[in-house]
Amino acid sequence: MMRGWLYLHFPDLYRHSLAQDSAQPFAVLHATDSRVLQLNKAAEKYGIARDMPLASALYLCPELHAHTLNEEQQRRLLEQRALWAYQFSAQICPDPTEGLWLEAGSMLSLFGGLDAFWERIASQCQQQQWPVQMATGLTPLAARWLALADAGRPTLSAAALQPLLQSLPLDQLQLDLHDLAALQRLGISTLGELLRLPLAETGRRISVRLMQQLRQLLGETPLPMQRFQPPLTFHADVPFLYEVNTVMACFSR
Repeated sequence: MMRGWLYLHFPDLYRHSLAQDSAQPFAVLHATDSRVLQLNKAAEKYGIARDMPLASALYLCPELHAHTLNEEQQRRLLEQRALWAYQFSAQICPDPTEGLWLEAGSMLSLFGGLDAFWERIASQCQQQQWPVQMATGLTPLAARWLALADAGRPTLSAAALQPLLQSLPLDQLQLDLHDLAALQRLGISTLGELLRLPLAETGRRISVRLMQQLRQLLGETPLPMQRFQPPLTFHADVPFLYEVNTVMACFSR
């Protein structure tokens, strides 16, 4: 049986769940420090960027509509995606807060191969109007990093995956900011350049944390993952930005 994982990254999962006008500059804020966490293209046009303080964002765009992240709601949104993904794989592992791992290797014969498996999932995401970045990998972390950089291809060939991984920009992989700054000081900007360093040297010059991540990437040590267990009861709600008045109409024949 071919081994492999498919990672689904749902960028700005929480923002896309909110009813909003795409022409209105809009941002989702961190619950703790009111920095910009997610934003739409209308806000980007004003120069607003992720991690910007709310005061700075409002200075650039006084018309900005801001919404504070509800972490519990975001957790439920990802749980709903995990329940949906059960039609494609029996092993689902959520990656808080915007991703899912699907065990892919054992499912390929059922779906008629990797291309068909990939296309079925991509098609359903498109039907649901869910923005998604997909990637496959021989290890969970390889699939995740390819998806974060939107560099995924429907392949589980080591020969095909290797150049894709080596070309990944490090600043798109959600690395620890201190590790990323240290790598930039060394002039290392891609995963391929980083992998050319001996692992022990990476641990000494950068951090043990990064060395451990590379071992997980290469499959030398397992990545901690928690398998999703469907809840016994199901609850769902839809957050709106404004008060909604419910009007019920009765029609007689």
